[in-house]
Amino acid sequence: ELEFFVKPGSDEDWHKYWVDQRLTWWSEQGVSSDRLKLLEVEKEELSHYSKATFDIMYEFPHGLEELEGVANRTDFDLGSHTKNQEDYEINAKVTPNKSSTTKLAIQDLDSKKWYIPFVIEPSAGVERGVLAILNEAYTQEDENMLVPISAWKKVLDQLGNLHEADKLMAEARERAAKAEAESEFLREKLKNTREELNTFKKKKRFFFF
Repeated sequence: ELEFFVKPGSDEDWHKYWVDQRLTWWSEQGVSSDRLKLLEVEKEELSHYSKATFDIMYEFPHGLEELEGVANRTDFDLGSHTKNQEDYEINAKVTPNKSSTTKLAIQDLDSKKWYIPFVIEPSAGVERGVLAILNEAYTQEDENMLVPISAWKKVLDQLGNLHEADKLMAEARERAAKAEAESEFLREKLKNTREELNTFKKKKRFFFF
């Protein structure tokens, strides 16, 4: 809720201003203006304190529901709680308040006259607002899948790349193992050759002696 205080006589212009501002705000949050409907509350349905009220409605899949009300509450709120109520020209029907110790009035600097401000009150519901935004973000794919086919294709392509990479790694490991075996064979052959050479040298020395 927000209570915006205005001078009596300017309340209707300010009321229109806040209705427009609130419609713009909902659009800026991602709510489609096509799903927003403005409903003026009939006079016989107005709250006792309201001079005029506009309901901002949203078209949910299950039907229209109110997101926010923007009410012109006249001087009912401050007029009900100010002291010395009889000193002011209060437009709303208020209950006499003899216990208040606070003066809830403003002085017009030009006329020097004191007056009780009118209140313009935008009042929105958080839960319905969140649901409306979530509804705007929801889309249903024609493929009747939780994940679009394009996304699955991307995943499969990545899996294919991983499979190819795994295959190349296996081939590389196989070549490395083969090279290691060949290297081991050469080392063993070199060892045997050295042993044969040493044996031959010994026999050659023995032959000369």
